[in-house]
Amino acid sequence: MEENVDSHQHVSRRRWLSFSIRGMLLLILVISVPLAWIGRDLWQSRLEEAVVLRVNRNYGSVTYDYQEENLFIPSEPPGNRLLRSIFGNHLYARVVSIVALNPLGNDTIVKFPDLRSLETLQLGSETLDDEAIEALVQIPKLQRLILKNTEITPQQLHRLAESRSIESIWLEQSCTTDDHLLELQHFPNLSQVQIWDSPATDTGLESLVAIKNLTDLAIVKMPEATDRSFSQLQKAKRLQSLTLSGTQMTDQSLRAIGQLTGLQHLSIGSSMAQRGVTSDGISQLKFHTAMTTLELTGSAIDDRSIETICSLPRLETLVLNNTAVTDQGIVPLKSASSLKHFYQGANSITPAGMQAIGFVNNGNPGAYQRTSPVSFSSP
Repeated sequence: MEENVDSHQHVSRRRWLSFSIRGMLLLILVISVPLAWIGRDLWQSRLEEAVVLRVNRNYGSVTYDYQEENLFIPSEPPGNRLLRSIFGNHLYARVVSIVALNPLGNDTIVKFPDLRSLETLQLGSETLDDEAIEALVQIPKLQRLILKNTEITPQQLHRLAESRSIESIWLEQSCTTDDHLLELQHFPNLSQVQIWDSPATDTGLESLVAIKNLTDLAIVKMPEATDRSFSQLQKAKRLQSLTLSGTQMTDQSLRAIGQLTGLQHLSIGSSMAQRGVTSDGISQLKFHTAMTTLELTGSAIDDRSIETICSLPRLETLVLNNTAVTDQGIVPLKSASSLKHFYQGANSITPAGMQAIGFVNNGNPGAYQRTSPVSFSSP
């Protein structure tokens, strides 16, 4: 009898033990599935947090994907609030932009490949070493790179051209020599280039035409650039946006630009002391049927330019600054049916003159918009 009782108790213990193991395994499964689901995001958020701390320590600015639309309006990070309270507020948020005005140091830059969603990077007065360059190449989604007086050699820029994600480059000062600009043609997917405050000559500027996917080009403060290099721009058939200011360009350059009939945005600036571009040069733009925005700066731009401006069938936005255009000169713009926005400053144009052609100030200095659609009376 005692043997039967012992046997029954032994079987019961085995059953309980078996049930306990099954229950434990089930519990582990229930816990591990959501943890595995969260684990990848948690690991990535920890990697990014370490980099963000380094950037903030050097007074850099970091933008997350949920902050892109409006940085001045607080936005809530994505994801469940309970999970964020447990694992961190940026569990599902990813860094998309870093702006550094002060040096971050190569020891921080080499960590940037951990930022898997980083799209925009601005560096200031850094002296980049080869390891930092290699790190920049490895950032998987980097699209826009801004180097402001950053110490980078032409050879390093050539290595950086191995990045297949970079589409836009902005270079300033020390990294804009002829030798630097010659390397930009090697970036396979580069389409947007801005060069500011550059010592480059025609040699460097001419090399930019070889960038096969070039759609947007801005040259600001390149005093050694002349008509020789600007005349080559006619070869950049894909250009849609062109900004030229602070150069030696004259009306001769406008003849070449006039052949870029696919331009949608054109900005031309001349200083008060330099009358390089005149209304005669602007007349070369009359065949630009795709242009929607035109910005002109310079005292040699006078009332004669308005005839050309009126001939642009799709022009929606006009900007005139420091020109010799007058109230009388802008009268023909009243019939420019596509023109919707007019920005002007330091011209001989008065608010009354703007109102006479159907434009009123929108509340901002020098900013006007058309009050009503253009209508034409029947004869």
